[in-house]
Amino acid sequence: HRAEFTYSKLEELNLDPDDLGFDGFTFADNFEYEGIEQDTVSVRLFSNWTDNFSTEFRYSSFDVTDIQGPVGGGEAQDPNPIPRISVEDGAGSPILLSGPGFFRSANDLQYTVDQIKLAADYVVGDHTLTFGFEQESRDVFNLFIANATGTIVFDSVADLQAGSAGFIFATGSFSQDPSDAAAEFKRDINSFYVQDQWQVNDSLMVVAGVRLDSYDSSDAPSYNPAFEQRYGFTNTASFDGLDIVQPRIGLTWDMPASKWGQTQLTAGFGVFGGQDPTVHFANSFQNFGGALGDANVFDCADVGAALQVINNGVFTGIPDCVWQAAADAANANAGSVAATDPNFDLPEDHRFHIGISHFMESDIEFLNDWHIRAEYIY
Repeated sequence: HRAEFTYSKLEELNLDPDDLGFDGFTFADNFEYEGIEQDTVSVRLFSNWTDNFSTEFRYSSFDVTDIQGPVGGGEAQDPNPIPRISVEDGAGSPILLSGPGFFRSANDLQYTVDQIKLAADYVVGDHTLTFGFEQESRDVFNLFIANATGTIVFDSVADLQAGSAGFIFATGSFSQDPSDAAAEFKRDINSFYVQDQWQVNDSLMVVAGVRLDSYDSSDAPSYNPAFEQRYGFTNTASFDGLDIVQPRIGLTWDMPASKWGQTQLTAGFGVFGGQDPTVHFANSFQNFGGALGDANVFDCADVGAALQVINNGVFTGIPDCVWQAAADAANANAGSVAATDPNFDLPEDHRFHIGISHFMESDIEFLNDWHIRAEYIY
C-alpha cells in the first residue's frame, strides 16, 4: 500500500484602477482588488492486494473564491451598498468618480470541485481487466451585475454640493435582493468504465473498453413563461439526464521480422467526450430573462423629488422608486435569455487511427538504426 496526501493554498491579490477609460479624478474606493483564494486537498491510496489485483482510490477537493471587488467595499450584496457617484464639468464630461466601478458593483464567484475515483486492475490469464467509477461534483455560485449599486450623476460640483442630481440609473434584481440574480447550481458527472487488455499472442495485443459519462443535477434555470410563449419551448433545460457512451478499441501487431528489421502496426477507433458544457448551462441560470431589470429616475412618479438626494443634510442614495422600477422591469420577463436547447446533446469526438512503425536493420551503416513512422488520424 502507498498513500499520498497533498494540500496547497494559493492567495493572490493586486490593486487596479477601475472604470477603465476614465482619465479624471477618482477616490480610492473606485479602485478594485483582483485576485484569488484557492485551497486544494488531494488524497490517493494505491494498493497491491495480490500479484494479480491492485486498486487505486483518489479524492480531491478544489475550493476557489474569485476576488473582484471595490477597495472600499459596498457592493450591492454587502450590508451597506455604496452608490457610484459621477460628477461632470457642466459640459457633459465626467471629472470625478467615487464608489464601486460600473462592473465591480456586484461580483461574487465561488465554486467547489470535488472528485472521487475508484479503479482496479485484475490480471487473469492473458487479460488485464480495468474497471472503475469516477465522480466530479461542481458547486457554483456566480453573481455578476453591472451598475448594481446604481449611479448618481451630478452635472457640476455645485450640484454635488447641493445634492441635486441630473440623472440616476441602476440595475436591480427581480426581488431587490442582488444574490437572487446569481447563477447557483450543483451538478455531478458520474463515469463508469471497463477495459480489457488482451495479449492474444506474443505479437498481437487488443485493447477494448467502454466508458459512460452521465450528468445528474436537481437544479434548473428559473422558468420564464414569456420565453416559452414566444418560442414554444422552455428555458429550463439543465444538466440532468445528459449522458454519453464512449466505446473504444485498439490493436498493436508486431509483424513478422524480416532482414530489414521489425515492423509494428497500430490501429484503433474511439468515441471521446468533448468539452464540459457547464458554461452554457451557467449562462442559462443567470440569464433567464427575469433576473435583472434596468431603471432610471424618470421611471419615478415624482422625478424632481427623486433627483434631490440630500435631504436635511442626509444623503439618501438611490431612490426606492428606481429600485422598484428595476424590479418591475425584471418581473416582466422581457430580458435577455441564454436558453439551452432542450434536445442538447453532449459534444463528442469520433477518432480513427492507423499507424505503422519500422525499426530499420541493415548491414549498410547509413540505413541501420532508422525509425520510420507513418500515421493517419481522422
